[in-house]
Amino acid sequence: MIWHGEHIAETLQKDLLSAARPVIWVSSKTVWKHYHDLFPYADKARVFFLPDGEQAKTIQAADQLWQQWAEAGVSRDTLVVQLGGGALLDAAGFCSSTYMRGLDFWNIPTTLLAMVDAAVGGKTALNLGVIKNYIGTFQSAQRVYISSEFLATLPESQLLSGWGEITKHALLAGEPLWSECQHWPQNQSQWASLLSKNTAVKKSIVDADFRDNGLRQKLNAGHSVGHALESFYRDKGTPIEHGIAVAHGLAIEALVAFRMNLISRQHGQAITTRIDEFFPHLNWDTQNNERLFAYIEKDKKNLSSEWRFSLARQIGDVRFSDSVSPNTLSWALTQYQNLPR
Repeated sequence: MIWHGEHIAETLQKDLLSAARPVIWVSSKTVWKHYHDLFPYADKARVFFLPDGEQAKTIQAADQLWQQWAEAGVSRDTLVVQLGGGALLDAAGFCSSTYMRGLDFWNIPTTLLAMVDAAVGGKTALNLGVIKNYIGTFQSAQRVYISSEFLATLPESQLLSGWGEITKHALLAGEPLWSECQHWPQNQSQWASLLSKNTAVKKSIVDADFRDNGLRQKLNAGHSVGHALESFYRDKGTPIEHGIAVAHGLAIEALVAFRMNLISRQHGQAITTRIDEFFPHLNWDTQNNERLFAYIEKDKKNLSSEWRFSLARQIGDVRFSDSVSPNTLSWALTQYQNLPR
């Protein structure tokens, strides 16, 4: 169940009372500091913390949380309320889905990215070193609570990160969502409408292929290059937000598709122009191509030694499992740097 609306605190309290189960919360200390006053009834439950950001998605952080749960007597009938951004929901969801072979959990995403990505879809994940999402499970949250109330507190970088995934969903859906995403929402009502449409796009694909055996791989558009960029910059010590990496991945992969004669110049330019309109330019030194390729080599979407991307044919038509060569990606990376701006 995905709930959209305002006054999230009141709705959640009613649902927790109806559930009539032991409840624990998982958040980060930073998120909890911002939002715990919104949920005063959480003080009656036990709150556990994971680190902020990608540091939550380590085996060490998961092990520490499991140990704390065991010491606190968390049992199979416990309900876990997970409050935070995408990395927190990924990690907490993994811990919940594996502790005692699985606890039920509810997601409350507090970032735009989490609302349209991590909270919906039933994938949990930890990173393996700098390799994104290599360890995980398929397990859906029983309930997801999405409220645009949280957006007013977010910095621009986090809004842009969410916008990267919103752009991807618009690319998958085509018109009229693609045109609607030409403009930044101007008020909470517009945000609420856009969030509802975005989660519907993702949910429809996930429902058709929950375990990622085919159709769901369309959701990986922008992610083959995007995850590699994200890992590269994190390893370099200058991390970029996930959705911003995905946005640049969409543009670079559009150039890949053009090079492979899969997409017309017109549709390819529509994608690269859209990314350039919203996202700061990424200065990529092509001397780093081999380092980027090393991350792509480890992408779990690959088959044997072949790189497999999800590439667009036009706005509203993305397909999966396209075989891409290093030479083609090198060309696209060079072209991306030389696009007129």
